Amino acid sequence: MTVQLTPAAIAVRLRRLWAGDLVASGELAATFGEGWEAITVEMNGPILTVVGPSTHRDATKGPFGDSLARQAKAASRGAITTIRWRNSSRYVDVRREQTSDLDVFGFEDPLLDAYPAILADVQDGIPGEAPAAARAAVGALRLVGASRHRLWFAARTVAERDALGTVPGARATLFEAVQIYQGAKRPLHHVVVDPSYKAKRQLLIS
Repeated sequence: MTVQLTPAAIAVRLRRLWAGDLVASGELAATFGEGWEAITVEMNGPILTVVGPSTHRDATKGPFGDSLARQAKAASRGAITTIRWRNSSRYVDVRREQTSDLDVFGFEDPLLDAYPAILADVQDGIPGEAPAAARAAVGALRLVGASRHRLWFAARTVAERDALGTVPGARATLFEAVQIYQGAKRPLHHVVVDPSYKAKRQLLIS
């Protein structure tokens, strides 16, 4: 049975595409030069908008735009149908409360190759005294997305996601781990359901 991807799950897939595949392929550096890290990406329904200085305003009309459209469509299971560009001449610092679970990529967000270190830090925050059942429920989750202010985790099934609310202590265990990592009173994190994430190295508790 195919799992219906929520907008947040689609946003995570697009984040991983931008911060992982497109970085690794060299497409971003080839298209935007040394300033590629200042380019941000937003999702609004079926539209994926690339935001940056006007000097690159034609980027989404050329080969890069075609490549991004093809890869974004595949990653989102066809949910993304349009690629657009928006000029922005300056970087605006986004506060925690201005972010959302649908963010795709912002300035200074970590790249995919930083995720193992982030995962290790989150794992360090998992309370050792948490009940075994709670640790098992949290341990089934995978870290799949990270921004400056938020974390995204994936459950492979709806049952795994719902276990956070039904297994005593599970939600609190995840809350505390993220709270310690982010150093914030109110941690910002979200759990999506997406069975495509299979790597054991992504697990919160392996």
